[in-house]
Amino acid sequence: EFAEYFVPAYEYAKNRGMFYQTLLMVNFDEEVEIYCQAHIPTPRLTTDGYVSSCDWASMGSKYLPNKVQQDLVYGEYVNESDEIQYDMNKIKKIRKRNVNYLSRTHCSGCRALKYCVGGCVGKMAAATNDLYKASKEWCQATLYLYDNLPKETSRFPFIHP
Repeated sequence: EFAEYFVPAYEYAKNRGMFYQTLLMVNFDEEVEIYCQAHIPTPRLTTDGYVSSCDWASMGSKYLPNKVQQDLVYGEYVNESDEIQYDMNKIKKIRKRNVNYLSRTHCSGCRALKYCVGGCVGKMAAATNDLYKASKEWCQATLYLYDNLPKETSRFPFIHP
């Protein structure tokens, strides 16, 4: 239902010179290998001394509701040695969530894969308890938007973090 209402709202905004977007379409302006910088992963130090690259894991692993979201926390600042210790196994697991892997597993045959890449990893981890699966609702909405929004010929006016 969201996607069905989003399409006319997107067109309305576009006709008035505004850009209107949703996380469901952040990569619709070009083919990508990963959904966002969280898959690189680009480190961020959380307020409690952990390292994550995902906004959904911005408070450290002890505050996250499930194991999969805890996997998005892949390092910890150690005050005594003034250094960050990284968990390379978690980094490998995060980096594995890309077009190549998903095209052979959970997203095999998906026509929007190179624009969606399984969606927002934090949201999907929370919804499915799996780093690699997308929720049914996310897929349905993304595919609707993919099929019903005009294909962009230029870059979106923002860079998704």
